[in-house]
Amino acid sequence: MTQPATKQLFTTYLTEVATTDLEGVGTLRWDGANCYRWVYNATGSATVVGEITCHDLSANPDSTLVESIYMSLDTDLSMLAGVCLSVIADEGYGWIQVFGVTDSVIAMGGTSGGTDTAIGDYLLAVTSQIYGFRDTATQPAYSRNLQTLEVIATATTPATTYVTAFVRCL
Repeated sequence: MTQPATKQLFTTYLTEVATTDLEGVGTLRWDGANCYRWVYNATGSATVVGEITCHDLSANPDSTLVESIYMSLDTDLSMLAGVCLSVIADEGYGWIQVFGVTDSVIAMGGTSGGTDTAIGDYLLAVTSQIYGFRDTATQPAYSRNLQTLEVIATATTPATTYVTAFVRCL
């Protein structure tokens, strides 16, 4: 059996955003060992670099599920979509990382009531927030988790840190 043809030429860079669908919403793009998805931002506001985004399981559970991203919703209604590579305007288009290692995941640190992350920790997407929170339950507790590999540095936003994480959202 032969594999289906995949798109090999792209109009945009991985950090580029658009006001129209230039790549075909839902398109996957491999770059080395990392994979990215072209998505539509339906969060109601612009995303930020390193934001953890989700798909809404209640919105349209058919083949269009992976086309739109949202801020994390209610625990039972969202599934991790990936990590934003750039600022995607509300109702705009851009790339999110859905698989592989990234060093720009926003995580809540211990100074804001969270627990500092450590190598091997999982991050849980927090309802209506752009950051991940250390999941202290039996891991992995939810399908919308990221595994933290290494804390990189304190971010400019108070009480958050950028961490390197292995993303598994395919």
